Amino acid sequence: MTETAKAPEASAPPDTSGQTDTNVAMVEMPPWWRGAIFVGERQTDVVFPAAVPIRAAMQALIKLLNKDGATRQGYIPMPETTAYELQQVNGITLDASRSLLELGVADGVPLVLKPGVAKETFKPVTEDRSASLAKQVKDETSEIKPEQALVFGGIGIGILVAAASALLIRTHLLEPTWWPAWVICIVLAAAMLAAGWGIGRHGRHGDLSDTLILGALIPAATAAATGVPGPLGAAHAWLAWLLVTAILVVLRVATDRWWWLSTFALALGVSLGVGVGVRWLFGVSGPIIAACLMWVALPLVLAAPGLANRLAGLRPPNLELPTGAGVWERNPDEPDETVSPVVPATPNDQPYPDVVSPEDLRRRNRHSITAHRAIIAALMVQLVATTWGAIHAGSPRLWMIEVVAGLGLVSLLGRAWITRDAKVVAALIGGILLTGAVVVAKLAVSDAQTVPATVTALGWLAAALVGIGVLTALVGLPGDLSPPTRRALQYMYLLAMSLGFPFLLWGIGLLTAVRSR
Repeated sequence: MTETAKAPEASAPPDTSGQTDTNVAMVEMPPWWRGAIFVGERQTDVVFPAAVPIRAAMQALIKLLNKDGATRQGYIPMPETTAYELQQVNGITLDASRSLLELGVADGVPLVLKPGVAKETFKPVTEDRSASLAKQVKDETSEIKPEQALVFGGIGIGILVAAASALLIRTHLLEPTWWPAWVICIVLAAAMLAAGWGIGRHGRHGDLSDTLILGALIPAATAAATGVPGPLGAAHAWLAWLLVTAILVVLRVATDRWWWLSTFALALGVSLGVGVGVRWLFGVSGPIIAACLMWVALPLVLAAPGLANRLAGLRPPNLELPTGAGVWERNPDEPDETVSPVVPATPNDQPYPDVVSPEDLRRRNRHSITAHRAIIAALMVQLVATTWGAIHAGSPRLWMIEVVAGLGLVSLLGRAWITRDAKVVAALIGGILLTGAVVVAKLAVSDAQTVPATVTALGWLAAALVGIGVLTALVGLPGDLSPPTRRALQYMYLLAMSLGFPFLLWGIGLLTAVRSR
């Protein structure tokens, strides 16, 4: 038999019999599709509106098929509340939001009507009458994945190992003759490194592998600190850093990863290791060492791009100015987003003779950027820590330390102004703010009975520098400085460098300590 599936009222053409052609245009009837629809083994010939979305006419089609089936013996009516879908005979499901005309289904092509496949639905914990709210909850929340569960398990292992390491250190301090703590820590570190390497070797569960490897650094540092005889002190801390850095460097060389963490540990530990060594060997005063290291951070910030390039295997740029403003800036002949040397290379210049491919050059450049960020972050940590150690309210040379520290902060602000890497700018501004705050905080918590008015004034000066740093960070954009401002910052940087020399003269106490021994 042949039946006609009527379109719903929204899609049915209006009755225009009572209207004339003069005032209302005739509305054309939608085209019709004629063909056979199979429901199971039963075939029904129907006429279906081809210009109406399939979903809009589906209910009328179900009623039509049920009406036709009622005349047949043994027919089971199709539930009208069930979702159905139309398919081609090859199993391809037609998009219910589109019409047969849009899908290009020709007349006479048989179609198959089947119940829709039950898709995974979201059931909110609290039922709400708004489906949009339930969808928002589904979009903004997600179940924990197996990979994430493994990472959380690795973090838990690291926390337990850290607690065990702290307990072993405590036991070592109370009873050094007990079973050597460093042996237990070495076993823990070796087991975690082996587990992390074994898991990461197959290329799966990389996050869990990284978590275990990072956790292994804790017992490794504990083993180095407790394996040397004598009470725990600066020397033990430096040996712990040495072992951790060695592990990270080996991992970086073996896997070409861990660039940021290994470079950060290396840059932070070299200067602090030198200070610890001088303190250990010659017994020099801690404030003197801290003051010298505070000044050393300034030229190292200037040399950070070159050091990063050397670590990545690239030839460092030849910086013409202390601020680097004369080399690394935009070339007028290049797009606005391009940063390259202003001075072009000569034809005979081979800056990267050992680079084997453009991919290798991009890889090294990416490592150089990562290493530069790590070096700056380590130097800012060093600057904050050494400033805290160098500031003492009762020191007769406090005014010199604060003046040089203030000029150094201004010079670092100039570096942040001409730097284009947002993460480096954030590290420099953060170091400036924390260092200025450390000066004020150290004077505030000083146990000196009387603080000279000069010290108080210089403390307020440091607080003003913090405010200046905040304002300039908000209004200053990298590279948007006039040539006179750049030149002023250059001389400010040179002044800060030259005032570092009195620090070294003040550190002549090093030579006195050596001669006395």
